Amino acid sequence: MLGYGARAIKKAQDKDDIGGLRDTNEGLEIMDRTHYGSTGRLPVPAAQLRFALAEVRRVKSEKIALKPVTDDFLIKMEIRCQGLLDAQSAYADAIRSTDPIWAKMSGVRVGEMYRVLHEELMTIPPDRAKNESDKNLFYAIMHVRYRVLVEKGMEMMTRTIDFAKKTDDESAWVTRARDTRERMQKSLDEEKTILASLPYTEAEVERTLEMMKERALLRAQGKPVPKLVLPKK
Repeated sequence: MLGYGARAIKKAQDKDDIGGLRDTNEGLEIMDRTHYGSTGRLPVPAAQLRFALAEVRRVKSEKIALKPVTDDFLIKMEIRCQGLLDAQSAYADAIRSTDPIWAKMSGVRVGEMYRVLHEELMTIPPDRAKNESDKNLFYAIMHVRYRVLVEKGMEMMTRTIDFAKKTDDESAWVTRARDTRERMQKSLDEEKTILASLPYTEAEVERTLEMMKERALLRAQGKPVPKLVLPKK
């Protein structure tokens, strides 16, 4: 099990999610057949395999590029998010290990997944914007809609740091969690500053998002769609 888990993690690092999944499944099959780690906290080999499964799922998910934005963007976004949640579920299993290192590694990985997805979304250009006002509204909508991702990432980093404090741990993974949280906080602060300079309040942007959802529903139902009135401070 240790051999399969280690090899799967290495393949995931090399972006070989197919080969990594093959090795992971071999190890998990041994776990299932022998009922290894089926009760209580996971022994190291079992935790390593669950971590390997999470890594494979993460890599597979992050291979789904959201840029350039095409007509299937929403479908790709849905698949990407489902892959993130599937990876998070496996990381959560690895956290239940007898060795706390797997909890710290998993916490950092989950936080970084949210950070990576948020950063990728925030770099999508407003290609359909006709003027500066449209660009500003696009940025405001993207920030308000997807800010929850960076907030979730920061929450996971905080949990990891708090967990490490209980054992006076200052390992590299804890340092990584602290540095990444600071990076995300800085990004969040910068975005809030930019949003505050735009001619829309957050409440107005949120209302615009609701109106867009309502228009999309009416369009799907074949009903008349009213003109979208943009907010102004």
